[in-house]
Amino acid sequence: MKMPSPGFDFSSAVPVIEDLDGDGACEVIAIARKGGSTFVSVWEADGRRRRGFPARLGGQGSSRLLVGDVIGDADKEIVVTARKSAVTFHVRLLEASGRFARWTSPVLPGTPGQLAMADLDRDGRVEILVTATVRQRQVLHVLAADGSPRAGWPVDLGLASQAFLALGDLDRDGRDEVVAAAGDVLNVLQGDGTAFSSTWPVRGAGRLAACGESPASAAFG
Repeated sequence: MKMPSPGFDFSSAVPVIEDLDGDGACEVIAIARKGGSTFVSVWEADGRRRRGFPARLGGQGSSRLLVGDVIGDADKEIVVTARKSAVTFHVRLLEASGRFARWTSPVLPGTPGQLAMADLDRDGRVEILVTATVRQRQVLHVLAADGSPRAGWPVDLGLASQAFLALGDLDRDGRDEVVAAAGDVLNVLQGDGTAFSSTWPVRGAGRLAACGESPASAAFG
């Protein structure tokens, strides 16, 4: 059996298959850990490692990643989280070449969790959603395409060890809502961070199971 990355630990990886460079061939992308650091690795379909990878992120971040055109230049970026300190992190973008994009996001408190991406306001540019564990609570941040925090966010999702997300247009108005499950709380939020209706949030709903629209697993890989 071929082992393309000796010494790398993929036990927590959530791989993504995407055509990074638009050549019609898909690549395999995954986050791995080695020696206390986190790396993004990319392979061509034939198993060859893509030039420029693995790219070192630094300390441990989330094992999840996204792929999409965040900057709006028609090229896809790899969206990842990376530790800034033991209690903070930030979101970073990797280009298909393995270089970090000239793109900045604020330093966020806590431990990074789920990632998702959607055009919440249908302006043609995506937003990045990222959950964080802060003092045993789940907090949901939304960043604009330029990395700046969106107005109305973050939103405290409640006391829980992790959160789950789904995105979909519940009222068919052309804009996606954010469904978030954290502990015993299930919430539906509009793109500006406010509750979808007075019904939300509800308690005792259990773990999220999305129906009809893209589940979180499809949204953030």
